[in-house]
Amino acid sequence: MIAALDVSGAAWMILALFIPLPFQPPFFLFGIQVPQVPYKALLAVLGIAYIVFVTGIFKLRRWGLDSLLIVKSLFFLSGIVTLFNPKFIAAMNGMMVQIAAKNPGLPAGQAIFPPRFMGALFAFHTSSALR
Repeated sequence: MIAALDVSGAAWMILALFIPLPFQPPFFLFGIQVPQVPYKALLAVLGIAYIVFVTGIFKLRRWGLDSLLIVKSLFFLSGIVTLFNPKFIAAMNGMMVQIAAKNPGLPAGQAIFPPRFMGALFAFHTSSALR
C-alpha cells in the first residue's frame, strides 16, 4: 500500500515539470534556497529514483526499501533544518502574497496565513513525510 503511494508520488514529481505555476514556489534543501531550474531537475531525478526504488520493493529486493528509506530520511532531516531557517518563513510568506495578489477573492498584499501557522503546517507535513 505504501509502495503504491510512493509510485503515485513519483509520477506527480515527474509531471510537476510540465505544470506551469503562476507563482514561484520556494525550494529549500537543508536550509539553503535552491533556484527554480535545479529544483525542477531535482524533482525529475527524484521521481525516476522513486520509481526505481519502488520497483525494487515490488520485486521484494532489500535495496529498494533501504534506498527509499534513506532518501526519505534525508528529506525529513532537510525539512527539520529548513524549518528553523528564518529565510524559509519569509520566502513562504512572499509566495503567499504572490498567490493572494493573483486571486481576487483574497486580500492583496497580505499573506493568506500567519507565519506561525505556516510553520506549524510545514512541521506537520515534514513529520508525515516518512509515512
